Amino acid sequence: MVCPTDLLQQEIDCLRRAYTPFAEFVALPSAAPSSSSPAAAAAAAATATTAAAGAAAAAAAAPSDERRASSLTTPQERQQLQLQQQQQQEQQQHQQQQQQQEQQQQQQQQQQQQQQFLCALGHPLGALVFVIGLQIDGLRLLQLECLPDQTPQSAIKTKQQQQQQQQQQQQQQEEEQLHQIKEQQLSVWGQQQQQQQQQQQQHHQQQQQQQQQQQQQQQRQQHQQHQQQQQQQQQQQQQQQQQQQQQQQQQQQQQQQQQQQQQQQQQQHQQQQQQQQQNQHHQQQQHQQHQQQQQQQHQQHQQQHQQQQQQQQQQQHQQQQQQQHQQHQQQHQQQQQQQQQQQQQDVFVYSVS
Repeated sequence: MVCPTDLLQQEIDCLRRAYTPFAEFVALPSAAPSSSSPAAAAAAAATATTAAAGAAAAAAAAPSDERRASSLTTPQERQQLQLQQQQQQEQQQHQQQQQQQEQQQQQQQQQQQQQQFLCALGHPLGALVFVIGLQIDGLRLLQLECLPDQTPQSAIKTKQQQQQQQQQQQQQQEEEQLHQIKEQQLSVWGQQQQQQQQQQQQHHQQQQQQQQQQQQQQQRQQHQQHQQQQQQQQQQQQQQQQQQQQQQQQQQQQQQQQQQQQQQQQQQHQQQQQQQQQNQHHQQQQHQQHQQQQQQQHQQHQQQHQQQQQQQQQQQHQQQQQQQHQQHQQQHQQQQQQQQQQQQQDVFVYSVS
């Protein structure tokens, strides 16, 4: 039933005059509902345009994010980009929720501005309260049904409680959805961390393998160097042996030459002896004297050598005696120190007691 503002006001006045006990429930605000409907429509259109613009911006940003993700190579940059995308999605969801709440508030304001008209009729069995349903600009208002034993106040309260319960259920559902989204994000984050840990472990294993390979190569190189050094040492030893052999051969040759020279000298000496047989007797005597002198010198030298040995032995004996004496003195000093320590301990014990 479409009613202009004047007819509605007339009906309100009629209801107030006829049913004064329910005047507080049938009262309407002084502002005309027709004047509020264009503003509400404009606000709804503005919210719709902003929502469409946000969706278009998100759709335009999606391919650029995908291109950026494809251009990234390191896992850390990919994770940062994913976190940014998740934050953007959360912001968009929050904006959509705010827009929905604003729309609901606007609708509630419109519904409050366009209240229902309550009428009460007398009846022998009791007062029957019912609702007049009005349609203003094609908008159907909420209807309130009261039982015979109910008052309009209690009916309105039950209706409000039902609406509050519905709103609470909606909020709980939204919170559950948000909680599920967060859990999904956390699970994705946990999987990413596991992947990072696996990658780090693989990288660490690769590094360890590379280090082991390098160590093995170094050991091989050291072993080769050691072998080369051994070969060089062997070659040097062989060269030294060859040099020694050559020296020995040279010494043998020299000895042979010396022997030959000695033989030649002996022959010459024999010839001289034969030639000088007459003077040999005198020379023999001189030679004997010379030998005696040499023997005497040799004996003297031996005696001197024996004396030197005896002196050395005496010196060694003296040194040993000195060392023993020093050891004895050290032991005596240690005993004295121990006695002094015992005396100090006795004095300390006596002073403590």
